[in-house]
Amino acid sequence: MKTAFALIFFPYFLCAQSGMNHKAVNYKYSGHSGAPVITKNSTSPALTGGDTLTITGNFDEISLQGLDGNGKEIVIDARGATQTSPVNFHQPEWFDLHFVKLTGLKSFNWNGTIKASYYINNLIIESCQFVNPLGSYKNQPVLQFDNAGYSQMIFTGNKRQTFYNNKIIRCRIDGFQDVTPVNFGSYWTQGTTEVNRSIFLDGEMSLDTVRNITNTSLAVNVISGTGFGMKVHDCVLDSMEANTGAHQHNHAAEVLWYGSIDFYNNRMSNNYSAALRSITLGWTGLPGYRDVAVRMYNNIIHKQLSYSAFEVSRNGAGVRDSAHGFLPIPSYCINNTIDSTVRHSYNGDYYGFVLDIVNAGLDKITHSDSVFCYNNIITNPEYDRPYDSIQRKYITAIVSMSPTEILVANNMVFKTIDPSVFSDAANYIPAKGSGMIDKAVKEFNFRKIDINGRIKAGNAFDLGAVEYVATINERKKNAALKK
Repeated sequence: MKTAFALIFFPYFLCAQSGMNHKAVNYKYSGHSGAPVITKNSTSPALTGGDTLTITGNFDEISLQGLDGNGKEIVIDARGATQTSPVNFHQPEWFDLHFVKLTGLKSFNWNGTIKASYYINNLIIESCQFVNPLGSYKNQPVLQFDNAGYSQMIFTGNKRQTFYNNKIIRCRIDGFQDVTPVNFGSYWTQGTTEVNRSIFLDGEMSLDTVRNITNTSLAVNVISGTGFGMKVHDCVLDSMEANTGAHQHNHAAEVLWYGSIDFYNNRMSNNYSAALRSITLGWTGLPGYRDVAVRMYNNIIHKQLSYSAFEVSRNGAGVRDSAHGFLPIPSYCINNTIDSTVRHSYNGDYYGFVLDIVNAGLDKITHSDSVFCYNNIITNPEYDRPYDSIQRKYITAIVSMSPTEILVANNMVFKTIDPSVFSDAANYIPAKGSGMIDKAVKEFNFRKIDINGRIKAGNAFDLGAVEYVATINERKKNAALKK
């Protein structure tokens, strides 16, 4: 019996050991043009976790399909590859991707949409460029998760029917018109099972630069999606509907998000749009996504050209309600620095505050939960109108109905910027006598550092996104006093 047992399981043991000891291989793809479809069988032996496939050349499109690193990344090194097609439209299809990293792809003056169709998790898109030159801005999204032609991503209970753990890191998205360039879902039709379609879980955008997203007619957003546990942080987003000739529209947003999101450490400027317009929702479809939150903190926003910097809302939620597993969650607007807003919008005067709270009490089932707004600063608010801090206050605007609970405290408003407000105005460092230093209240467990990675220097954090540090002149003065 002992001999038989060994004979049966020894081959399996050898196979497992062989997989565990797989030596990573660097392959080079033989084609340098056209429209390649990269699969595990693009090499011999087949691509597996730890392997790298290097692609070089000028392509019409590149598709990725059926790649699974089984817990260890397959790297598609496209640093020497470019997608270019100024006129003809292309639609490469990506699907069935697991533990894959695409790095360095350049899409320049490329008229196309990457359709990330189904069954995609642990995908990293890193250091890629999607850039169109002035005069050749494209009106097609560059990246669309989910594809209306398939039904695989209509959620019925299996996590595989969601997009999860996907990241876009250190990428540049620049030069799009009349379109939202990045869509994390969602093709859904109200009143059908598609309300739970293309849910994005635990996604991330970090260290990305997004510029020059404009329009000629309808409102556009920069990033849009439905998901839970999303993070957008340490990104630069500017020139949204602010370009010459843009048709400025009230429903634009840098990020339009249905669900829960952490939006932090971002730097934004010259945008005719809310930085984050969030339809605040939790989800009961899978464990871990019901008791979540929307958190906006450590952001610096310069020249908010219309509307308040942030918005939490129930507008547009449709049938994303309790009957379909979508429930209200709290929102936190904490330690942001807002510099220069306007009251005017294309359809008349509105608000140039820190936070708009819109239709939060739409009904008893789908209302927004608690809203907390603390430790923010706003300077030069509504500079296109006379300053009126008594009537306007400039912190929160409740549009229509209030949320279940709202707590607004310890925010500061400054009429203008001068050395008494910021010792270093370019970097928004608080001045010593500004009243911002060590004045934050209600520390929140999700915020441990400022936008520059500094911990609190005193007994409490400072107001705004930036902690005080002494200027060179202040340090010299202090050193002289100690002598």
